Amino acid sequence: MSNCTFVKTPEEVEHFKTNVNWMNDCEGVYAAWATDPAALANVLPKPLTPAVPVIISYVIEAPNNNFSVPYQEIALMAPVMKGDKPGLYTIAMMLNGSDNAVAMGRDVLSIPKKNADRITLKRDGDKIKACGTRMGIDVIQIEATIGDFNDPMGAQLFGSRKAGEVAESMSYLYKFDVDQNAQGESIINNINILNCHMQTKYQSWENASVNVKLTASESDPWAELPCLKPLGGGWSKFDLGLLGVVGTEPVTADLDNVIPRLITSRFDAQAYR
Repeated sequence: MSNCTFVKTPEEVEHFKTNVNWMNDCEGVYAAWATDPAALANVLPKPLTPAVPVIISYVIEAPNNNFSVPYQEIALMAPVMKGDKPGLYTIAMMLNGSDNAVAMGRDVLSIPKKNADRITLKRDGDKIKACGTRMGIDVIQIEATIGDFNDPMGAQLFGSRKAGEVAESMSYLYKFDVDQNAQGESIINNINILNCHMQTKYQSWENASVNVKLTASESDPWAELPCLKPLGGGWSKFDLGLLGVVGTEPVTADLDNVIPRLITSRFDAQAYR
């Protein structure tokens, strides 16, 4: 056990610095839907563009991490292009059960994470229900049934996932500093795009049809990306590794486009109105 002191040993500091974050034995539901192409394009900060007008979400239990106590997590993501390079952009996340998982993600990689009121995930046979609630609003609700995808595009998005599959992917994240001047005003600077190498090891995958309900929220406007057509999803158990930042690119152009698209997923409405 670590010493109960604010001062960590050299060994503990070295472990903090060199520990590669793994989320092992994650389990939960994925859902994908076709959304409004214009709304998605508007949400993405430059230079990202939509690869397809699709949103991917998951609601998972993350019980076995090497950086946190167990917690639940919901993600709102979009397949994007950065020039000619595909990747996944995390628009927003909600977590429940671990302040450390929120802090580690936000402070190290600037993953746009917030603490939820609660996250529920229940499977009963082939039926699955999941919900993320924040500030008293059920921001996202997912119902799924194990079986066929809703649409053939579900197979394009999820068809390769199976037990034993190892998937490499790139996640694009925007990291920036918020400083304060002598007048107490906040200054946003040092904006960079992080190219993060992710690896997913699938232990199991079951295809599913899905239904998604999104509810408007000023602080968590996930409903801005509506479910126009459910495409499919699945129930999965997997290990997820955050294997490193393989590239960092400064953002110096189009800041009037970029900054307004980074604030909402990290700060609530009271901070900017």
